[in-house]
Amino acid sequence: HSRKVGAALRYCSAPLLYNETQLQALRRASCNGSAPLGPLVAKACASSAHAHDNCTAWADATAVVQARLDDSSGLECCASLFFDHFGSPSVRCVRAETPLEALWLPALGAAAIMLISLRARRRRITQRLPQFQSAAMPDVDEGMSMIGTVVGDLPQASRTAFRPSQLAEALLHYNAPAAREKRRALVSKLGSRLGCQRSNCENQLEHLDSLLLSNLSESRGDYVRAIDDLHASLLQSHHRWRLHTTLRGQAEAASLAESHATTSARDVAERHARDPWGERPNTAVQLEEVALFLLLWGEAANLRFMPELLCFLFELARGYVANVKEGAADSRHDKGSYLDTIVRPIYSCVFHETFAEVEPGGAPKQLAAEALTEYPRNYDDWNEAFWSLDTLAKLRTHSGETVMAANPAERWALLQQANWEDFFVSSCKKTHHELRWWTGLIVSNRRIFLLHALSFGGCFIAVTNDTPHWNFNGWYGLAVLPPLLSLAPLSAVGGLAFEAWVSNDLRAKKRFHFGLGLGVLVLSASCCVSYVQAAVPFWRFERSMRPCDSIICRELQAPLVLMVLFWLCLVVLLLAAAWGALEFLPQTPAPSAFDANLLFERRTSLLMWKRLRVPGACRLRKEAIAWIKMHAFWAIVSAFKLTLCRLVLMPALIDSHDALSESFPSATIASADPLDPAPHLLLQPAHIVRWMLNGVLWAVGSTIYVADTWMWYQITMSFWGGVAGVAMHGNGSIRYWRNKEMLEMQNTLDKLIPREEHTKSAAASAFSKERWATLWSAVVDDMYESDLLTVEECRELRTNGPTKIPLIRSQEARRRLNFFARSLFDPRLPHSGGAVRAPGVTVLIPHYRETILTPVEELRRSPAGGKEASSLLGFLISYFHNEWQNFIARTTGKKACSLDRSAGSAAMRIAQAKGLDLEAACASYSDLQLRKWASLRQQTLYRTVSGMMKNERALSLLLRGQLSQAPQEKLQTLLSVKHRCLVAVQRYATMSAAEAEDVEVLFEDFPKLQVAYIEEEASGPSSSKSRRIGSDVPKVRYFSCLIDSSCEIDPETGKRKPRHRIELPGHPILGDGKADNQNCAIIFSRGSVLQMIDANQEGYLEESLKLCCALREFEVGERVFGTRPAVVGFREHIFSGLGALGEFAASSELVFGTLVQRSMAYPLYARFHYGHPDMLCKAAMMAQGGVSKATKGLNLSEDVFTGMEAVLRGQTVVHREYYQVGKGRDMGFLSILNFFVKLSKGTARMTTTRQAHRLGVRLGLGRVLGFYYAHAGYYVGQLHWYHATYGVLCLVFLGSVCEGTGLLPTAANSVAVMANLIYGPLFGLFLASALLPLSAVLLVERGLLTALLEPLRLVLSGSACYFIFQSRCVGYQLSDEYAFGGASYMATGRGLGIHRSHFKDLYATFSLPCFYPGIEL
Repeated sequence: HSRKVGAALRYCSAPLLYNETQLQALRRASCNGSAPLGPLVAKACASSAHAHDNCTAWADATAVVQARLDDSSGLECCASLFFDHFGSPSVRCVRAETPLEALWLPALGAAAIMLISLRARRRRITQRLPQFQSAAMPDVDEGMSMIGTVVGDLPQASRTAFRPSQLAEALLHYNAPAAREKRRALVSKLGSRLGCQRSNCENQLEHLDSLLLSNLSESRGDYVRAIDDLHASLLQSHHRWRLHTTLRGQAEAASLAESHATTSARDVAERHARDPWGERPNTAVQLEEVALFLLLWGEAANLRFMPELLCFLFELARGYVANVKEGAADSRHDKGSYLDTIVRPIYSCVFHETFAEVEPGGAPKQLAAEALTEYPRNYDDWNEAFWSLDTLAKLRTHSGETVMAANPAERWALLQQANWEDFFVSSCKKTHHELRWWTGLIVSNRRIFLLHALSFGGCFIAVTNDTPHWNFNGWYGLAVLPPLLSLAPLSAVGGLAFEAWVSNDLRAKKRFHFGLGLGVLVLSASCCVSYVQAAVPFWRFERSMRPCDSIICRELQAPLVLMVLFWLCLVVLLLAAAWGALEFLPQTPAPSAFDANLLFERRTSLLMWKRLRVPGACRLRKEAIAWIKMHAFWAIVSAFKLTLCRLVLMPALIDSHDALSESFPSATIASADPLDPAPHLLLQPAHIVRWMLNGVLWAVGSTIYVADTWMWYQITMSFWGGVAGVAMHGNGSIRYWRNKEMLEMQNTLDKLIPREEHTKSAAASAFSKERWATLWSAVVDDMYESDLLTVEECRELRTNGPTKIPLIRSQEARRRLNFFARSLFDPRLPHSGGAVRAPGVTVLIPHYRETILTPVEELRRSPAGGKEASSLLGFLISYFHNEWQNFIARTTGKKACSLDRSAGSAAMRIAQAKGLDLEAACASYSDLQLRKWASLRQQTLYRTVSGMMKNERALSLLLRGQLSQAPQEKLQTLLSVKHRCLVAVQRYATMSAAEAEDVEVLFEDFPKLQVAYIEEEASGPSSSKSRRIGSDVPKVRYFSCLIDSSCEIDPETGKRKPRHRIELPGHPILGDGKADNQNCAIIFSRGSVLQMIDANQEGYLEESLKLCCALREFEVGERVFGTRPAVVGFREHIFSGLGALGEFAASSELVFGTLVQRSMAYPLYARFHYGHPDMLCKAAMMAQGGVSKATKGLNLSEDVFTGMEAVLRGQTVVHREYYQVGKGRDMGFLSILNFFVKLSKGTARMTTTRQAHRLGVRLGLGRVLGFYYAHAGYYVGQLHWYHATYGVLCLVFLGSVCEGTGLLPTAANSVAVMANLIYGPLFGLFLASALLPLSAVLLVERGLLTALLEPLRLVLSGSACYFIFQSRCVGYQLSDEYAFGGASYMATGRGLGIHRSHFKDLYATFSLPCFYPGIEL
């Protein structure tokens, strides 16, 4: 009957069940004790000496015990009797404070052990860092990172230290034929020595020229610095690898001494290796090494997915080329010998791991199930074989010679005779088992689940301390501490067990065995402490802690054995708690790990050992600010979450539990033995069912507790990201086209086209107005050509400027212009430095079966029995009515093309190509214009290419703005250096005639477009073992080809002849398709930056004007802790919001592309790469194995692995919002949900990979929370909510059945508490987490009114029902993939959602995930 408030008891009364005799005995024992009476107790004893009935006796006893409570300042309630073995009564007391003062010594020891462990951990990490003599390292705020970066921040020249005309002349000079001939001679010499294909040499010569000119632009024409930067950026991974393997060889000299061959290999490596951190090679050597690496990389095909293998090949080739004499007999090899003797044998080992053979014109056939291993090796396993000198020393030739035992000049020749099959069998072990089950997800993110368990237990302790009947034998919350303290060590043991199994490493197994012993000890100690707490009441334990002289007092103490056992086990638990605290720290990777270079964790971990402030300044270091903001975000999430649990969830669980405990049939209780009722009641069905219901109750409660974290994450992100968005961009009600804003906007034009500093202010102002008028006119003309403006609107805008924007009818035109104006005020928009200084960029667009141009038959086809208005063309005309009218007005004169009979007209070209007369050609031309108009309003490749080629027009305008006096020919040359649009049309060689004609339309409209494709050629049976892919099947040769508009058309095939044709070692598509297609096309990219674009996007001219600013991010953008970003992400505008479902999908994508990615990038540092429209540093991508992963079935979501691998290797990812591209999404019911099916299955497979596991255990706690809830946590959360809802309804159903049958009379009302909780506060929380992010985005984009009304409109449109349906599909597919597997690429379709789906298709797709569970509920 006592309740706690803080640390004191507020009320103390005698037990109601005592009779008059017992109550008087309690009063006498309280008044006649050996201890002196306080004044309040003496007064109460004197006034309550006579009692005549039970009521008076209870009142007298209560007055005495309450007075004793008041005398003890509310700390001791002595309200019950205890009879010793003599039958003498004494008072039993309960104290509000626990004897924690005796725990300070073990706790202090545990803290000391944890600090010592941290110091030892840091020492181990420091010892693994490279130790070599070099110049003094700069401060971390000033220079390069600790490891992994070769070149730091070079001194930056002033922005005005060069003239654009001078830089342009330098670029043209080094691109002149004379300079290119010198580089051609160098590439030809290296190619002949290595036996490279001629086409590869020609292609990589162009690649080398583009990289050199790109770095020359950034270095302002400094040739030496450009070569130095190029060499450093392209080969920094090789330098790190070389240093890593050398250190490993020195650290494990004993293991290398097992044989004479390995010892010789190590000695030769140490004797002949050049120290990459010592003297830098001269410019000529640097250029030669860059060319050599490009030649090896360009012909490596699928081996490009193994970057450290390429480092090994480059190291051996460099030693061979550097030592071979000019004109020597063995210095030249046949063309293709590098492919045949090195690349193809390695590819063959990769191929035969999972595939059997390839039929001409078909895909590779997988091995039979009995021949396929349970966990086949993949690119990452083979690549990790080249991380250690131990493994490399096992590489031998067919004759038994060790490759690494030879001199550097001789290793390349031995490598051509290497026995790769034996090497991979003996040395390339499986280093990570991709277990397709929940185990990988739980173990990788065990810190997150452990944090939930501990906080849930803390809330339970806090609530039960205020609940008297949950006193656990008087121990209250202390009774829960032993299992809580043992959770973290047991979690660590589980992680060690998984590590030992998944990596199959001896070191991991030893750690597991040691941890298992400690885990058993901790579990035993926890059980012992819990036993003592159950056996000894707290009042006896407390009395045993005090000195006692009397026999009766000693009889009341706990046995000495139990006390000693309790304290020993408690010390073990406290030490285990110190071990468990280390579980929340990032895991130390193995010494052999090459991808253990997390930049953020490495820099923030130094904050513990150095000052937080910048020396000499009153400000915190950037690392400290980032760490504080990240953890402040999660502190807010935790505060909201714990408050809800403490005030709502946990009391509801305890109340429901109590109500169920009291729900017991009275007849059963009456029939029980009054002396010992327990055995009778325990066997009753009501008792068993009651405990089952309580188990379901707590399972549902814990599921809700885990699930609501994601909702609080969404809500916190809405406020955090929304405030950041308003701070950067203001709110959508701001008008940018008033005179004041217009003047400021013209002043910001210097960010796009920098002006000369020596220009006078008046002349500069006039020049700025002239440039602004030029760019503005180009933007207006582009919108007119896109049919967004009428002739009158175009004329008004050109004449009167942006002041007429509010009068434009087209909402899309207003949106684009408003965003363009807002982005110019973005504080993160960097100065471009001018188009002359911009690095080269390649826009890479993969294409498989996406529509290129909408066929005219499809446009005019009507549904059966339908009307013309219901056709695709009719729908487009009705939906884009104003644009159709503008199109008609713009092309009215062009339709009479018979008037234009010039040889170069479009009609004449069609007539000549198809052999038609001019009238028929005019009709064909009209159809073509109609197809283009329709294609520009659908998700087609033509729309994507048309938008991306606007980059060239924008760069041309910017170049002309800087080089106003330069001739057009020079501008075109510079333009070709700066930009390339490359479409990877994988199927071009096998396309139909209609598709090939559509490609020709692309070439006609965009002459500078480049198209890469894969070609196969059948020939006779293979006679060379090294060239054999399958067994006795006809050999098929595969080529990676490049064509452009200058290539002539083959009259036999009707296709263009390739300009470059590089043979591949075998079938290139060994994965799910997209990653392999990108890998085959990337060798034809140019420049130092890649932009990844999908075939359902579009670009805008006004955004292309900011392209140079975006490219500047890789030079002077945000250098997170002294490094340049490897990935720069940008936002998207979803243009496919047609219909209700299209709006739902578009709103989700809008939130993800703005608010979510903004918060993921900062403060969570958890943004990765999501494919489009991100820009990538090509050198960083080459160093980590490409722009995506390509293991079939495993890397289904191939793009995200680029960011994961970059983070593991010490790179950084940033996000910007001043640049955007258009993006189309699925709009039909089936296609949208199939898209989420693909995402769910891809996420399930992603959680099984080594990248996800290593990030989960190596990231800091704040970052791993962001990584989890931004990726897998979203999908798992949908499953949690389904389980919670299902469990609650199941609980209500079972309670109703138990009450209806009389088994538990009040069970229904007892479990209704949880149902009310789910459909009350938690439903409001669910609704807030769904609507607040959209409102926060719309507040920035469109203003306060839209932010309030648009979410409400979507709710009234039925979005809640749709998103519930989507949530169930997401959760089901994730669980289904874990259970059954079968993940594969799914073509969702990107057409307009104007066609009905058959019921059989809907039922077959959604019966298992949605219909059946819905019927059950």
